[in-house]
Amino acid sequence: MSNAYLRELTDPERGAAWTAVDAVLRFNIQQRPAIAEPIPSATWSLDALDTPDGYPIDDLTDALYDVMSDALLACTPADGELLLLDWQHSCRRVLPHQAPRTSWQDAFFPDGDWIFEVAPDVSYGSFGDPREGSLCLFGEQLLDLAAPRLNTLLGQPLRATPRPS
Repeated sequence: MSNAYLRELTDPERGAAWTAVDAVLRFNIQQRPAIAEPIPSATWSLDALDTPDGYPIDDLTDALYDVMSDALLACTPADGELLLLDWQHSCRRVLPHQAPRTSWQDAFFPDGDWIFEVAPDVSYGSFGDPREGSLCLFGEQLLDLAAPRLNTLLGQPLRATPRPS
């Protein structure tokens, strides 16, 4: 899939993106949590989005997509981009202010794999951990924008790193 606002990363771009993620977040699927959660960050359980049988509740999932889309758009400059990194699968670059939300808004949801939706410099973004069933947000502005709505939707975070004073 390639167009002006969403395209798959080339092999060198994908390598550079994973190198940046590893440098900042020290991604390692053998550890729990699978990243070194940066300061500031908060991690929420995604259990509230499922029925007791484990099926997603569409209205709640849609609400999560809205929260994340709104916050990521607000943090990303008008000409900025986000990296959508799906462990062991294709990785993409999106220009979120140009792309239809439906083309990228669910890219943070850990549907069976570890997934990142991050700024190219990894200064803010999200990490979805399928093993833990969680979503970690990091970066002060992203947290300021999304945390109140996520607390309402998902409950209080499982973990939070303190903000620098």
